[in-house]
Amino acid sequence: MNRLLGLLVVVVAGGAAAVGCVNGDGGSEDLSQTANEASADEAQTASEVGADEMQAVESDHQVEPIRPPDAVPLPPGTYVAISVGSGIHCGILASGDVACGSRYWQAGRRIPPGPYRFIEAGSQSACGVRADGEIRCWGTSPPSPVGVHRGIEFIQLSFDSGRGCGIDKIGAVRCWGHEEDQENQPPDGVFRRVSASWVHRCAIAEDTRLVCWGGRFYGHGAPSGTGFIDVELGSGYGCVLANDGRVTCWGDLSSRSLEAPPIEFRSISTGHDHACGLTRAAEIVCWGANRDGQLDAPAGEYIEVDAGVYFSCALTAGGDVICWGDDEEAFTEYGA
Repeated sequence: MNRLLGLLVVVVAGGAAAVGCVNGDGGSEDLSQTANEASADEAQTASEVGADEMQAVESDHQVEPIRPPDAVPLPPGTYVAISVGSGIHCGILASGDVACGSRYWQAGRRIPPGPYRFIEAGSQSACGVRADGEIRCWGTSPPSPVGVHRGIEFIQLSFDSGRGCGIDKIGAVRCWGHEEDQENQPPDGVFRRVSASWVHRCAIAEDTRLVCWGGRFYGHGAPSGTGFIDVELGSGYGCVLANDGRVTCWGDLSSRSLEAPPIEFRSISTGHDHACGLTRAAEIVCWGANRDGQLDAPAGEYIEVDAGVYFSCALTAGGDVICWGDDEEAFTEYGA
C-alpha cells in the first residue's frame, strides 16, 4: 500500500454496481449472509486485529510487531448514500445493495442482502435499514438490535461502539447495547433525529427542541430554545443545525478548535475530533483537528458528506465517492 502525505483524495468512479467487497487480489466476494447468521469468530474485537496501535507477539524470544490487515477499499460503483465510521466506510449502491471498505474485513465476513434505505457505519461495524424497515448489522462486534427490537420499523439510526439508538415510524426513540449511565433509556415523546455517542444521546424533538440524556457529557452547555433540525455527536462534543443554516457546537471545544464557522449549512456530520458540513452552495467545509488532513476537503459540489474518526467521504450527484484524511484509514488503492 502506498502512503500519501498531506491531502489524500480517494475516488470511487461510477461504474458497474458490483455488490461486495474487493479482496486483496482484486477479486470480490459475495455479500449475502444475514447478520444473525454471523459466526462466533466474527465477534472478535478491534484489539484482536490491531485497531490503532501495533501489537506484539513473542517469536523465538523476540518481540515482533503484528500489523493491521491490509485495507479493503470501497469497490467501484454508482452510489446513492454513504456512511463513514472508524476503520470502515460503506455505501448504498444504485441497486439498493450495500458495499463496504474496511481495514478489518476478513474472509467469511458478509453483508446481509438489501435493498437498503439507509446505513450507519460505526466502529469497525455497520447497520442498515432495509426496504421492509428491518435492521441488519455486520462487521466486528456489530451493535445489532436484532432480538431486542425485532419487527420494529426504523426511519433513522445512530450508533457508536456496540450501542446505538433509532427512531421508529411513530417517532419514538429506541436504544440498545451496553449501558453505563441510563443512555439506553430515552425520554418519551416524538422525535425527528437522534445521535448516539459513547455514553450519551441527544435528539431533536417534534417541537424542534434539543433533548439530551445519559452520562458524563450529558449535554451540559447544549443550546436551548427551538428551531433545530439536526444533531450530531462527536467525542466529547456535539453540534446542532438550526433551520436557518446556523451550526452551534458545545462541549470540549477549546483544545480542538471545534467552533463552527459562521456559514449557512444544509447538513452536518461529526467525527472524532473534526466535523464537516455541506453548505447551501453544495460545498464542503470542515473544522476541528487536522492532524491527518481531515479538514482538507476537496473542492466541488456534493450531495452528501460524512465525517469519520480520522477521515471523511463525500458523494457527488453522479454517484462517485471521494474520501480524504488519514491514508491508511481511507484505503489508498484509489488514491495511489
